[in-house]
Amino acid sequence: MLKGVHRSLMPEGTLHLTLIDPMPVSSSLGPHMRTWIEKHLLLNLEKNFRCVNPSKLFPHWLAESHLRGQGSTISTAKFWAVPPGRSGARGTPDARSDDRSIMMELRGAVGRMLWTEAWGMYVGAQRWWWEEPECVKECLQLGTHWEYYLIEGVKEG
Repeated sequence: MLKGVHRSLMPEGTLHLTLIDPMPVSSSLGPHMRTWIEKHLLLNLEKNFRCVNPSKLFPHWLAESHLRGQGSTISTAKFWAVPPGRSGARGTPDARSDDRSIMMELRGAVGRMLWTEAWGMYVGAQRWWWEEPECVKECLQLGTHWEYYLIEGVKEG
């Protein structure tokens, strides 16, 4: 695919791409979420020959396709699987903490939509992980989060 992109771009043309892995950051992943993902997603990805860790491989693929020219960037963004404010235990809110809470909630919602867009077609469950009480509880306790990547690959030339 990237070789086709390379052929289509003019020299110094830019590929804009957003990339998210199917798994959260491993250090924040607990047993309930890991089990849900293994049971409802990973096998389907493997059956369809899909990469389960694209963020590790994609920079190499870009370089092999000569799409890491001057000006190329890979930026990392993070979102909580379940924003901490969702636990219901809130102190006295002030305007700034309210704004931060809203932004975290919004990032989480957008992140779940991005994840669903990328991986949802491979999920074989009746309910999403964020609808499973044990997964939600665990994500809150462990601070489970995803990283996604905003990639600008510039064609060498």
